[in-house]
Order: sequence, then C-alpha cells, then structure tokens
Amino acid sequence: MNILQMVNAFGSLIFGKQDYWHPDMLVNKNCSLNKIDQYYVDTKPKYNYIGKMDENNIPLLEMDGTYYYFPVTIAQYALGNFDKYIETKDTKYFDVVLLCAEWFVINIQETSKDVYGYVNDYDKMTYGLHKPWLSSLSQGQPMSVLARCYSVTKDKRYLDVCEKLLKSFEVKSQDKGVLALLNNGYFYEEYPSKEPSFVLNGLIFSLWGLLDFSIVSDNKKALELYSKGEKTLYDNLMLFNIKGIKWSRYDLYNFKIHNIASIFYHKLHIEQLKSMYILTNKDIYKQYYTSWEKSKNNIFVYIVATIYKIAHKLSVRNQSNYVPSISDK
Repeated sequence: MNILQMVNAFGSLIFGKQDYWHPDMLVNKNCSLNKIDQYYVDTKPKYNYIGKMDENNIPLLEMDGTYYYFPVTIAQYALGNFDKYIETKDTKYFDVVLLCAEWFVINIQETSKDVYGYVNDYDKMTYGLHKPWLSSLSQGQPMSVLARCYSVTKDKRYLDVCEKLLKSFEVKSQDKGVLALLNNGYFYEEYPSKEPSFVLNGLIFSLWGLLDFSIVSDNKKALELYSKGEKTLYDNLMLFNIKGIKWSRYDLYNFKIHNIASIFYHKLHIEQLKSMYILTNKDIYKQYYTSWEKSKNNIFVYIVATIYKIAHKLSVRNQSNYVPSISDK
C-alpha cells in the first residue's frame, strides 16, 4: 500500500467522507412485510452510476486495472433507479431497472449441483476467498431487483430466477453455497469463507431479498429462509456490539484485532436496524440502533472507534498484503 492509497483509504474512515460508494442510506419509514415499495434503505444516491458502462449500459467496476461485472454494483444501481421511479413516476428510471433485471436473467449460472447464482470472479484474500465464489449479498440484492420488476410487469421469468437463487441459501459455504451456522442459526454469508465471517450488513441485505421474493410470490421456502435468518439476527445481535464503546462490529471473523465497523458501516447498521424494527416491531432492534446512534454522535467514541478501525486495517495489511477495496471501509 503506497502513501496515496493509505490517505484515500484512511481519510474516509476518519472523516466519514461520502461518495458514490459510501452515501448515507437512510431508513425507508414505509417499508412493510406485505408490499413492495422503495428499498428498505434509501438507494437513490446509487441511481446515477459514476463508473464505466458496457455497450448495454450495465455498470462495470474496475479492480487492479481490470473491469468486472459486480452483481452487487449492478443490483444497487437498479435499486437506486427503482427508488427514483417510485419517487418521480418517470418511466425512464424503470427502464434502467429492466435493463439490469435482464442482465440477471441472462447471467444466472449453475455453480455447483442445483446451486445457481451470480459469481464473484475475483479473490477476496481478507477472508481467504479464491475465485469464483457466491455471496448472499450478490444473491439477495438481485432478488430484490427481480421482485420489484415482477411487481410492475408480472413477467414470471423474474420469479423463476428468484426460485433458482433460493437453493444457495440452504447449502453450506464449504459446499459452495452461502449458508453458515451461528449458534445453530441460519446466517447467510456475504463472504462464504472457510472460517465463517458473519458480516452483519450482508446478512440483513440478504434477508430483504428473501422477503421481497416471498412478498411477490407467496413462496413458502423464501419466507422460511427469511424467518430463519431473521431469528439468527435477533438471537445474536449482541455479538456485534462492542460493549465498552457501544459501537457495531462489521463482522465476527477471527481477526487479531476485531473488525469494528467504519463510520459508514456503523451508520448503515443503524439504518438497517431501524428498518428491521419497522418490519418486526421487536424491541431489540430499537435498543441497538438507539445505542449505536448515541455512540455515533459522541465525538470521543467516534475518535476511539476510528483509531480502532485503522488499527484493524493495518494489522490485516501486515498479515495479507491487504489493499483496501470499495467494499470494506
């Protein structure tokens, strides 16, 4: 890591600098267990993609000089445009959503026996992952896109793709799925590492994809998987709380120094838990988002958490020649 990379990586940690990749994503206060609406947190900052597009206007993401199709980048771009469509009723935004949905229809692939999904074709050495690999995030957010397209068009192809995606949530990570067990509960892995990583925001985004599919289809398996994952979140949320400073953890991976959430992810966790409280009316979600919001607004705790995060980043860099990516700040 050179000096410029360090400044770019750690500057955003210290100052909470917003950009296309790390905007504030505030709770949708109208989210519901019973209807498709704007996304559970505000994705409108993602509607105007700042990077390179392919010839079909699908986002590409550059990594180490190579351009990739990142399923999550494509899904969030689509969700941002769907939010804009709901807000403005302008169909030009929904046309973008349809383009992305078509990409998901065409590019789903069987990655192992009866397991389908969208492959991440790069290494994620922070968690010891070698390409290719699935992710519950790159399964769940496309599912949210496809469910929204179906809610408007009634095109059953979108439901068929969602149905195929479900199997990966029942197959364990070591068998090329995205399922891990946390205290015997179903936890859907954003990074399905050999030693489970248990990424908090990735689990919640995954739950919303399963919920969206169940809403538009009455699919009992999708609802069952959502319910199992939500119970795991409910039962284990305290594990993501750093008691001394009441700050959230990004994951539960066994790093030398805990992977405390950066200010961006801490704020995202707060807004995600606000959505979960609206959906479930379970007090534990309100308890933790209230506590974490207070810590976010305490300048002393903010400084301590930021120093903690930088210490973690440096320790990981020393272990694995880590280079910061846009997905973990």
